[in-house]
Amino acid sequence: MTTNEMISPYFENGTFAGVRVTLWGEDFVIAPKDYNEGKCMNWHFTMYDLEENGLETFNHKQACLIAAYYKEIDEILIQNGGDAFEHNYYYWTCEELEHNYAYDYFSPGAVGISVKELSIKVRLIKNLKKE
Repeated sequence: MTTNEMISPYFENGTFAGVRVTLWGEDFVIAPKDYNEGKCMNWHFTMYDLEENGLETFNHKQACLIAAYYKEIDEILIQNGGDAFEHNYYYWTCEELEHNYAYDYFSPGAVGISVKELSIKVRLIKNLKKE
């Protein structure tokens, strides 16, 4: 299997809907643009807002996959009219590390932790994996 088969453009009804990542038991689509027009939010508000609207962002494992393949993901996003992850910005994951911290993705290509009170960006995903 080549990288192109594992990371590919994803279309719904003929319209680009994001980048599909099918690796390490994961199958999800990264939205073509940042959530909430790129406005930064703290982790608590982000998780509340996503839950209220039936939306989700990537987990720690998915963030690690994004970090490992960020060049390919950004290229597909740009080629299809989406926005690459904004470099030198952080993006929340849905996973807490402990009471005051949660995992994040730092573009380009790193996963770390941040204090939940920081306001950072959010990128939605759509999980395609059926449990």
